[in-house]
Amino acid sequence: MDAWQFNVLLNKAHKDEKSFELLYDFYYKRIVLRFCRYFGKELAEDVAQDFFMKLVMSKKQYEYIENPTAWVYTCCANIAKTKFAKETREITFNEELGAKTDFGFDFEKLFLGIELDQLDELTRKIVVLHYWQGYHFGEISEILGITSDAVRQRHKRLKKKLKYILH
Repeated sequence: MDAWQFNVLLNKAHKDEKSFELLYDFYYKRIVLRFCRYFGKELAEDVAQDFFMKLVMSKKQYEYIENPTAWVYTCCANIAKTKFAKETREITFNEELGAKTDFGFDFEKLFLGIELDQLDELTRKIVVLHYWQGYHFGEISEILGITSDAVRQRHKRLKKKLKYILH
């Protein structure tokens, strides 16, 4: 498929089923084969499906893309990195908080006064992700599926509670 044909199909893919099918048929297997060796077949297929879903859902007109294959692979690489990072974090997160979290003697009490068990589940997860795993509030919001404002608000309330206990 040449660049001109790709660009025509790309800009019609969200509204024309035939254009979408041509792009899908041409690139799906290529994407899966390319990313399979890095991320495994299941994640590679997820990446390809996400790429095409975003393509269908996007109603924007793309500027002329000089090198379509490089553009497709770059888009897919970004999707793969995001998915891989999220899955890695979820595995770590689930392992760390699966049952009762045991941080040992030094971490049994939080900030000299509040035990982790005293915190509600969501606040406890925020504390663990932020202070022990080093995630930023934006990353925590993605992991927990809540807004970053909600994460900041819960953190702010926790700090206020700690300030009251310590004074």
